[in-house]
Amino acid sequence: ASMALGSRVGGGTVEASLLCRVDSPKVEVKDSVLVNVACKGPIRGKGLILYNVIDESEAGLDLPDGSVRADVFLPGRDPLIMRSSTDTDGGKAWKEKLAANNFSFEEVYGINLSVDVTEAQAGAAVARAKVAPA
Repeated sequence: ASMALGSRVGGGTVEASLLCRVDSPKVEVKDSVLVNVACKGPIRGKGLILYNVIDESEAGLDLPDGSVRADVFLPGRDPLIMRSSTDTDGGKAWKEKLAANNFSFEEVYGINLSVDVTEAQAGAAVARAKVAPA
């Protein structure tokens, strides 16, 4: 079974997945969790975990199985795109800068300590509105 809450999806197939606040013209996912995702193009993959992702490309997101992505919005900066996989133990990799990332998880945690959450959310809302107008 799957569940979609507060989402606007134009078409596709969602199998054994949870979508919460997802906006995309087409979603083709299986065994995935997508939360707060806005994508101009289609989203495709199996075993995905996507959180706070904004993708402005027409091509959308065609991700390898087990992909994990979280976009981190910081006031006055471009979003940090953090990538991982479901095979990665975040506790063991906490201090490591994974090849796909500019920072380690620990560094992002440190950067976030002084962030005004209200400002960060406002920046995320502006980015989302460009991709998925209300």
